[in-house]
Amino acid sequence: MKLWQDDKERAGVFAQIGRIYEQRLGDPGRGMHYYESALAVDPECLPANQALFEHFYDARQWSQALPLAQALAVKAMRDGDPNTRSEFYRRRGVVQRETGDARGAAESLIVALEIKPTNLEALDNLLELERARPDAWDFETVFRELDKLYKKRDDAGPLLARVRISQAAVLEREGDLDSAQAIYAEALALAPDDFSVLSARVTLDVNMRRWGEATAAITAFVGTTPPPPLAVRIAALMRQAEIHADGEMDATRAIAVLHAVIQLDPSHEHAYYLQAQEYFALGRFADAKAAIDRVIELAAAPGSAIAPESLARYYYYRGRIIEVGGDARGATSQYRRACEYDPGYAPPALALARRAADAGDRTAAETLLIDAAHAAMEKHGPIAAVPLQRGLARILLTAGERTAAIEAYRGILGVDDSPADRVALAEIYAIDDPAKAISELRKVLDRTIHHAPVYRQLASYYLRQAEVARAARALAVMEQLGFAEDSDRAEAARVRGQLPYAPVARGLDEELRQRLLVTAAAREVFGEILAAASDEIAGLYPTPVLGENLVPAMGVDDAGLRIAIVDVARLTGVEADVFVGERVPGLIGMVSAPRKLVVIDRTLLAEADGPRRYLLGWAFEALRGGYAFLHHLGRKQRSELAAFLKSLLLPEAERPGPTNEFVRTLPKRAQRVLERHAGAGADLDGDAWIDGMLAMTKRGGLVACDDFAAATWMIARISGEMLLSHDATVALGAVLGGADLVRFYLSDDYQRIREHLAAPVA
Repeated sequence: MKLWQDDKERAGVFAQIGRIYEQRLGDPGRGMHYYESALAVDPECLPANQALFEHFYDARQWSQALPLAQALAVKAMRDGDPNTRSEFYRRRGVVQRETGDARGAAESLIVALEIKPTNLEALDNLLELERARPDAWDFETVFRELDKLYKKRDDAGPLLARVRISQAAVLEREGDLDSAQAIYAEALALAPDDFSVLSARVTLDVNMRRWGEATAAITAFVGTTPPPPLAVRIAALMRQAEIHADGEMDATRAIAVLHAVIQLDPSHEHAYYLQAQEYFALGRFADAKAAIDRVIELAAAPGSAIAPESLARYYYYRGRIIEVGGDARGATSQYRRACEYDPGYAPPALALARRAADAGDRTAAETLLIDAAHAAMEKHGPIAAVPLQRGLARILLTAGERTAAIEAYRGILGVDDSPADRVALAEIYAIDDPAKAISELRKVLDRTIHHAPVYRQLASYYLRQAEVARAARALAVMEQLGFAEDSDRAEAARVRGQLPYAPVARGLDEELRQRLLVTAAAREVFGEILAAASDEIAGLYPTPVLGENLVPAMGVDDAGLRIAIVDVARLTGVEADVFVGERVPGLIGMVSAPRKLVVIDRTLLAEADGPRRYLLGWAFEALRGGYAFLHHLGRKQRSELAAFLKSLLLPEAERPGPTNEFVRTLPKRAQRVLERHAGAGADLDGDAWIDGMLAMTKRGGLVACDDFAAATWMIARISGEMLLSHDATVALGAVLGGADLVRFYLSDDYQRIREHLAAPVA
C-alpha cells in the first residue's frame, strides 16, 4: 500500500488483502472491509467485485449478488479461462433465478454451456429451471441442439442422460407418464452411477406417490459395487430418509436410514437434527433430546462454522422437546437462548409471547413480537416478519380488539397475500359482516382453488345470508375437488334438500352472454378478430370427420335426449341439427357452416341427463360463439393459427402474400378490426388465447346442466379418460373442470345467470 499510488493498483492490493482475510484466515467480516475499501478507491475493481459477488453468492444473499453479477457480465465474456467464465455465468443464472428473472437465468445458463458444454452443474441448473418454469425459454430446442453436440463425444453418458431427463420432463407435463418413465430408464442406463440422474427418476415416483419404488431405487443405487463416493451415498440416503418421513410418514424407517448416514459421517449435523424430529413424532422424547443435544454439541465444537441462525433453530427445538416433557421453565430458558442467537427467528419469539399473554402480560407479549419483527425485517426483509405479525394479530383478537387484529392482518396481506391469512381475516369479519367475509374468501379463490377451508366457510356464510343455492354450489365444488369429509357430504345432502325448484323459464340473450358468460379471451385482440371473421377463419381448416351411420337425434327413441336438445336450443338461441353416430372422433363433433351441426357418439346416449345436457350446452355455446373449429385443432394447427393471427396484424408490406390475399377477402368490419390493432400481435400468446376461448364451452355446458359433478364427468369422457364410476372424478375436478370453471360456478356472474334463467317471462 506504501509502494503503489495508482487507484487501480491500490484497489487491487486492498482486494488481495480481503481475499487473504476471508479465504485464508477465516475472517469474512475483515475481508468485507477490505473489499469495500477497494471499491471506494476504484468502483470498477474487478477482483473486489468478483470477491463480493462470490461472498454474496455463497451466503445466498441473492439481491446483493444481482447487481454485481450484472456489472461483471461484460468483463466475464473476455477475461479468464473458459472454466472460470462458464462457472461465472452459471452462478449468474442461479442468482437471476432466485431473484425472479427466469428468462434471464435461462439465458445465462445457456451462455455457460456455450462456453463450456460439459459444465454439468450448469446443465443441472438448466434442468431445474425447465422443471420449475417451462415457459421461460424454448428449452426443447436448446436440449435438442445439446443432444446433437453430445452425441459427437465419447464421454457423453452423463451429458446425454440429462438431455433425456429434459425430454422426460416434457412428457410429464403433457401427462404421458409411462413414456416419461421409459426415458428416465434410458437416462439411468447412460449414467447408472450419477445420483442427479437417479434423483430425477425418484422425483417422478415421489410425485406419483410410489414411495416403495422410489426408496427401492435409492437402495439399489447405494448398494452398487463399487459403492458411490461417500458424499453421494450420504446425499442419496438423506433423500431416502426424507421420503420415508414426509412421504410414507414412517418415522421408524426414516430413523434407521438416518442412523446409517450417521455411521458413515458421525458429524452429520442435519442427520441428527432430522432424527430428533422423527423421534419426537414417535413420542420418544428422551431420544429426541439426545439427538438435538448432539446437534448442538457438533455445532458448538471448536472450528465449526455454524451460523447463529442455525443455533437458534437448534435451541428452539430443544425447548420444544423439553416443553413436551413437562419442564416449562427449562423450555423458556431454551427459547430465550434461541432469541439471543437470532432475535428475528419467529418460533421462539412466538412461544415466549404466548407465555406472556397467558400470564396476563399482554404488553410484554406485544413488545416482544414487535421487537422480533423489526429484527427480522432488518435482516431478511418484510416477508420475514409475517409470522410474528400473525402472532400479534392472534393476541389482539384473543384480547377482543377486533379492529386492531383486522389492521394487523391487513398489514400481513400487504406483504404476503397468503390464503390462510385471508381466511383468518374472513373469520374475523364473519362475526358481524358475513358479506365482507365472503368477499375476502372470493379473493382466495381468485388466487388458488386448492385451499380447502374456503369452501366450507363459503357455504356457512351463504347459509347465514339464506343463499341456499350458492351454499350448495360451494359444497359441491368442495366434494368434487376431493376436500369433503363425511360431515361435509352430509351437510351438502341436507342443503340440497332445501333447494327450491327453479325451472329454466327463459334463454340467455346475447347481451347477458357477453356480460356474464364469455371469458376475457373473447375481448382480447384475437377474440375481436375471430368475432369479426369467424366463418372466414374457420374456412381455412377442413371439415372434421364426424363419424359413421349418422341418424337425427330427434328420431332416436330417447325422450330425455329430445327434451334436452329442445331445452338447450331455447337456452342458447342456437338452431342446430343434432345427429347420433358411431365412431365419432372425440365422441362429439361440430360444424358451423354451411349449417350448424352437432354429432354425438352413440355410446354417450347411456349417460345420465346432467352430463348429456352439459355436452349439448358445450357444443351449442361453441357454435354460438363461432369458434367450434378450435376444438378440432391439433397442437401444430393451434400454433399455426396463432402465428397466422399475428401475421394479420403486421403492416401490409410485411405480411406474406397469402395473408394479404386473405385480408382482401374479409368483410369491411373485420378489416377495420385489423387496422385498429395493427402492430399489436408481437407480444400476444396464441395458445393462452385458444385455451381461454375453449374455457367458454365449459362455461356454456355448465350453465346448461347446472351440475358441477356432471360437468367434470363429461369433460373426463370427451377427454378420453376411462373412468369406472362417477366417483372417479372426485379430486380431478380442478384438472378436468379447470380453475376457470370452478371460479365461474361460484361467481356472482353465474348466480345472475341462474336468476335470469329462472325469472318468469313477463
